[in-house]
Amino acid sequence: MIARNAEHIANIAAAAGLIAVLRMTDYCTAELGVVGFSDALCLEIKKLGHHGLKVSCICSSFITKECLPGNAAVAQSLTGSGHGCRQ
Repeated sequence: MIARNAEHIANIAAAAGLIAVLRMTDYCTAELGVVGFSDALCLEIKKLGHHGLKVSCICSSFITKECLPGNAAVAQSLTGSGHGCRQ
C-alpha cells in the first residue's frame, strides 16, 4: 500500500463510537477504538507524506429489531418507546 501510495482503508464502526449510549458502555468503548484508530492512522499516514493513502471510518446508525433478545430494552432507552422498529 505504501509503495503504491494510492490505496483507501475503510474501517467500519457504529455510531456508538461517536456518542455515549446508556447501558452500552462496553460497546461504545469498542466502537470508539475503531474511530480513534482510524483518526490516528490518518494522521500518521499524512505526517509520513503518503498523501495518496486515504483512511475512512464508516459509522452506521442505530437499528433495533424486536426479533433479537434484549433489543426492546435498548430501544426503550434510545427512543423512549417500547419498540424502535418500523414495520
